[in-house]
Amino acid sequence: MFYYFNMVIEPLKYGAGFLFIGYMGRYEKVEELISLVEKLRMDVDEGAVILVEGERDRHALSMLGVSGKVILLRELRKTIFTQHINKRVILLLDFDSEGERMTKRVVRELTSQGINVDLFYYRRLSAARRLGINTVEELGRYLKNI
Repeated sequence: MFYYFNMVIEPLKYGAGFLFIGYMGRYEKVEELISLVEKLRMDVDEGAVILVEGERDRHALSMLGVSGKVILLRELRKTIFTQHINKRVILLLDFDSEGERMTKRVVRELTSQGINVDLFYYRRLSAARRLGINTVEELGRYLKNI
């Protein structure tokens, strides 16, 4: 660990090189984001369904190795009625204010139809806003560039 002005800089060993993270005396744990994505992969492998806003979000998840049932928001109504979703639905809409409003609306709609909505990942990943990550797409780019 070393200091640069008021910043505590800590090198994190990741892959072949080092990643330096830190600002104003605090540093973010990239390992936590990586472990959350790994846990998400396991949940999807166990049959959970992920709901995202757009095609780019779906692509970002596939770049991170999350394969399985990823539904776009615009496909939601059709999917509910044709495939009778009765599994756990993991909601991963954007982390900005519009995404928060949409999340509340979708949660209300899905729970009224008796669908189990999981907000664990949304809540944990929304803390990544401190890193400048406001969307699932940005999360994919951020973790891929590490």
